Amino acid sequence: MAGTSVTGPGTLKRIDELLRVPAEIRFLSVEPLLAPVDLSPWCPLEYGLTLHPPENTLPPMSRYGYYVEGYEDISVVGWDPPLRTHYAQISHNNDPTPDDERPTRCWIGQLAYECPTVEELDGKLKGHGLQGLPQREHPGAKEDLWDLLRLDKKMSR
Repeated sequence: MAGTSVTGPGTLKRIDELLRVPAEIRFLSVEPLLAPVDLSPWCPLEYGLTLHPPENTLPPMSRYGYYVEGYEDISVVGWDPPLRTHYAQISHNNDPTPDDERPTRCWIGQLAYECPTVEELDGKLKGHGLQGLPQREHPGAKEDLWDLLRLDKKMSR
């Protein structure tokens, strides 16, 4: 048995690669479908076969960055709708690489339902010896991240 995933037009070449694999059973996993794909060349039907992403997709992950005065690390926190968890990514601030490439010191919320509440995320941050989430009354906090994260979770239902 052999299979592959197709997520959009850029991954259709995987089908040809799959057809070259000697297997009694072959399958496609067409998910997560990020853009319409035309499977007609591989599934000759009278009217063709074009799949479209679902209309009711989950909202994207939220992402809030914060830096607390006197603390060396940059933190990114948010809500991950597919995993139904809050997450935190802690990166070294003194690393000169761009934000998206900066090495991660700590990642919390990688598993489904790992931190379903803001309180659990805050507790896990503190459990790793890190500063918890700033609240409105915290010096330097412009917004209450607790409220933003709770709203993100509520809006993704």
